[in-house]
Amino acid sequence: TLGWPDKTPELEYFYPTNTLVTGYDIIFFWVARMIFSACEQMGCPPYDTVFIHGIVRDEKGIKMSKSLGNFVTINKLLESYDADTIRFFILTNHYRMPVEFNDEALNSAAAGAKRLIGAACGYNKTDEVDEESVNAFKLAMDDDLNTSKALAVLFAVADKVKKASDEKEARLYASTLITLGEVLGFDFSLAKKEVCESELREMILPLYKTFEIDENICANEAIEKIISIRKAARDNKDWAKSDLIRDEFDKCGILLKDSKEGTTWQVK
Repeated sequence: TLGWPDKTPELEYFYPTNTLVTGYDIIFFWVARMIFSACEQMGCPPYDTVFIHGIVRDEKGIKMSKSLGNFVTINKLLESYDADTIRFFILTNHYRMPVEFNDEALNSAAAGAKRLIGAACGYNKTDEVDEESVNAFKLAMDDDLNTSKALAVLFAVADKVKKASDEKEARLYASTLITLGEVLGFDFSLAKKEVCESELREMILPLYKTFEIDENICANEAIEKIISIRKAARDNKDWAKSDLIRDEFDKCGILLKDSKEGTTWQVK
């Protein structure tokens, strides 16, 4: 109580505060009572702003709560999912809407986060950004913190990285993606992951057999050989084979990037 009813330094410092963050389900049970009780006892409301967010529901649609024991802590969740996945999962919902918590939604969020992080793989943030994308992102966030719309902007930028006509353009969009993504808290340092030869070989082991690559050659050389097979397919307009090879790389955790200068690859 900060010393109340005595007028202590702590009470004068902390009361009133500015913002209460709470769920809509307890506005009348608790929030309203806080206000009229404070006005009666202290002569003024305890805060000037109430930020109301949605609630998190379990797989049965029941509100997660400590009293019901149907909740999961962030630390426990991090044992199964990375931080970017959890962040993506929360951001797909508008803050005023309820969050339906289930593994299917989290797995979908994992794929979405992986796609965004992967698009920036091998690139760094610079001072150059695509102003059109930045403005679209700002409009989304200014629209009552519409994070789901902001994510759509990020996906559009990620696609532009992939479809860039040259490396300079790809760097511009990748820098934009990292800059905007970091506003939402995504960790793009994971996009710079490096692996040793033995780890890389283990990752692409299925590709040796699929594309009949000599298992005695190193992983980097094997990847380049398979990329050359894909280039030949593209030159022959065999798009089905080209896409198949890209998909096989993707299954092994390798991201291919096509540009006018050729095809490069990065570990996702």
